Amino acid sequence: MTAILQVVRRAIRQVAAFAVTVLTGWLLFNGLLLLIARWLGWQSPLWAEAQIKFAVLWIGLTGGILAAADDRHIRIDLVDHYLSQTTRRRLKQVMHLTSAIGTGIIALLSRDFLIAERSAGSISANFLFGTGVPLYYLELIIPIAFGLMATLFTLAFLLPGSSPSRQ
Repeated sequence: MTAILQVVRRAIRQVAAFAVTVLTGWLLFNGLLLLIARWLGWQSPLWAEAQIKFAVLWIGLTGGILAAADDRHIRIDLVDHYLSQTTRRRLKQVMHLTSAIGTGIIALLSRDFLIAERSAGSISANFLFGTGVPLYYLELIIPIAFGLMATLFTLAFLLPGSSPSRQ
């Protein structure tokens, strides 16, 4: 069972790393396109700015998945240096459980947000090369990312010592 959970954690990490790579390339392409168009005095494509805005959202949340998978997420180690190894491991387990609960709650709340966005019928005009796309499609990353982070924190809680050690 532990081996299967490790494979799941690694698979989530690899997909997230690939997504960050592709999204960053697309972000750079759109940014360069905007820069060249403005430098040459042309009208910049309206869709490029919308795509940049959502690429930043997707890269940020996908980066959060990578940070959770690698156990490199933000934390404040105020008392870490003063605790014994056993107490530190227990505290880390509590932090993983708390993070799993917190990200799980955010995933549920963001799912409700997407349902509200869908019922409102909001559209991102000019997103897909001049055509509109429903906003909730572009915001799907929010509950997905927090759900995957909750899964990763839960795996780290259930499998102590299985997450990469932080230097």
